[in-house]
Amino acid sequence: MPQVFLRRSRALKSVIGAKRAAFEDKNKRPEARLGEPSRAADLGTYRSTSMPSLAQKNGSLHIHHFYIDKLEANRERLFSSDPELAQLLDNVAAILSEHAVALADDIAEMEYEES
Repeated sequence: MPQVFLRRSRALKSVIGAKRAAFEDKNKRPEARLGEPSRAADLGTYRSTSMPSLAQKNGSLHIHHFYIDKLEANRERLFSSDPELAQLLDNVAAILSEHAVALADDIAEMEYEES
């Protein structure tokens, strides 16, 4: 049983690491997305520096809640067969819940500023 968990956690770490690296690479080098490095740097036209809109934050909050629900459902399903994996899913859901709370606070602040 520990070997299975070890393989799963290594696989999960490698997937998360690859996605994080791709995300960071994409956000560090916006000129690669535009295809014209010198022009993009001169014009500063990429959108990653702008603050997300209220609608984007609301969408992100809904996505967070969707995945929190999915993780909790899988945690309950896996609890009897693989409690270590269920604990891992619970930890990920807790982190997403913290992000969701921070997003909800940001949304409330943006709504207050708009009114």
